[in-house]
Amino acid sequence: MTRAAILDDRAFLSRMGWWPPAPRAIDPVGWIANFDGADRNLASHLLDSFQFFNKETTDELVLAAIDEAASLVHASSELACDDFPENALISFPTGETPNVTDSGFAMVRKLRQLLPIREANCLSPDSAVRQLAVSDKVLILVDDFVGSGQQFRETWTRRYQLGSSLEMSLMDAASGSQIFYCVAIITDYGRQRIAALDPRIKVCAGYSLSSRYSITDPATHLVPSGRQAETMALIAKYSTRCGIPQDQSLGFHRLGLAIAFEHGTPDATLPLFFHEGPGWSSLVKRR
Repeated sequence: MTRAAILDDRAFLSRMGWWPPAPRAIDPVGWIANFDGADRNLASHLLDSFQFFNKETTDELVLAAIDEAASLVHASSELACDDFPENALISFPTGETPNVTDSGFAMVRKLRQLLPIREANCLSPDSAVRQLAVSDKVLILVDDFVGSGQQFRETWTRRYQLGSSLEMSLMDAASGSQIFYCVAIITDYGRQRIAALDPRIKVCAGYSLSSRYSITDPATHLVPSGRQAETMALIAKYSTRCGIPQDQSLGFHRLGLAIAFEHGTPDATLPLFFHEGPGWSSLVKRR
């Protein structure tokens, strides 16, 4: 496709509501204008591959992951399928300092609107540890996106103080429980890292991204065949121009993705898409 056709398509997506309003919330024209004339064709291919997931699509993907988990419960557990997920404990991965802005926290609130889940069963990770330490349960952790799986790994192994002399992690407390990690979108890389951490965890996802959705893969889907190395050079050139350190230019864990959600952009996405600074217009906001 030509650059003009790609920009016309993005404008159409905004008009239809599948992408946010342009240029206020997403700015394809301004983003392409960042690049020198000779580089705009290649940058347009990156733009053409950019995936934006609005709220409705994200909700549907999370529900698809929950449906997958329900199928597994029905097939392998004595727990009646009708009791899932309303009788399960629902929690979410957090950073070192849990915050209401954590994406998993928002997904738990969303699930309570979409499914018959009891408020008392929606717990922070430390509260989930306390319940699981007493009796085995079905535990569902939810999130919108898994790139490297790092936040989940840290949450799963983080030790919480249960008493004056007792500490326990989710990994310890859930030793006899069924564990599901339900996410809207996951990379194959993140799935593999979680499986290596604890094979008991059943990962259910609405949408999976193979390594070919990364610009670092020689056979990437993000640009035409044979242009991956050229695109890597383009990213390095403009990252330097923007002041993005080269060791950060491909995003967290060098995942090099091209995705965003209505509520924010993962740190595994190429920073050139969300960087803001003098002389550079972002395509989307990081939030």
